[in-house]
Amino acid sequence: MVAGLAAAWLAARAGASSPGRALAGALRAEAVRIGLALFLVWLVLANYPQTVVAAFLGTFVVTMLIFAMAFFVREY
Repeated sequence: MVAGLAAAWLAARAGASSPGRALAGALRAEAVRIGLALFLVWLVLANYPQTVVAAFLGTFVVTMLIFAMAFFVREY
């Protein structure tokens, strides 16, 4: 959630005066989202040694995919 909010905030501030700037802002926001998510995963793994790493990383990957695919869902 934190990474998604940071990406949304950064994308909103991108100043889309042209299609190129809009694309650059979206790509920059996506890079920040991925980087922040990886940092937060590292933070969890570093602070909670009892974490089951395989289950945690599997859940993390599935969650990231679901959030990425939510863009394609349409309401009728």
